[in-house]
Amino acid sequence: MELFLRNLLLGEKNELKNRYLHVRWKDAKQDIQGIKQDIGNSKQDIQEIKQDIGIPNELSSKTKQHIRDLFCEFGYDRFFGRSDVQNILRITASPSSALLKRMLELDLIYPMKGKGKGKYLFKNMEDK
Repeated sequence: MELFLRNLLLGEKNELKNRYLHVRWKDAKQDIQGIKQDIGNSKQDIQEIKQDIGIPNELSSKTKQHIRDLFCEFGYDRFFGRSDVQNILRITASPSSALLKRMLELDLIYPMKGKGKGKYLFKNMEDK
């Protein structure tokens, strides 16, 4: 290493071979503390808080899951239409229209004004 630096900095013409360029160093162990880190005994709560959007129990489990999926995607602040329902749930136009109609009847969503026909928002539990 010293020869390389002498060549570079002082312009000398020393022969550079691998066997000459090895740096000698001591095999020192890394300083690892014997004390365990305090990471705590309790598990972190990483689950999302489930929101109660007031889905009635008389609905089928598939319909309930569709409503939950839509709520997870849009929440209370994003409006959506039939095409959004089709894309998210991967269903055709007729079942998506039927689902929206059923959600309107159950008072889970309300139509948006000023965003065009067929746009809806979830009703907040405090609004009901």
